[in-house]
Amino acid sequence: MNNEYEHPNFYKSAMGVVYEKNPKITYPHLYRVFLLDSHNTSWFWIREDGTCYWQHSRKNLDDDIFEDADQLQMDLFGKPILTKEFIMKAIL
Repeated sequence: MNNEYEHPNFYKSAMGVVYEKNPKITYPHLYRVFLLDSHNTSWFWIREDGTCYWQHSRKNLDDDIFEDADQLQMDLFGKPILTKEFIMKAIL
């Protein structure tokens, strides 16, 4: 095995681990905020890789609930079709 690893975007440490030189920081995109009632709020996020997830906050809970948005129906142009019933089913 060759100890000298040459690639413009990666480097190899002395321990043999390959690291990316300048990794791109990725952020999710906030698609929509849902005010379900006076005590429940949901945020729908889309990651750069195209996967989606919910962030749900309740007034009486200290921590937010994070849930992957599986079985989500997408329309022809890639935007999700979201109804209040779908949201409540996903977070409850």
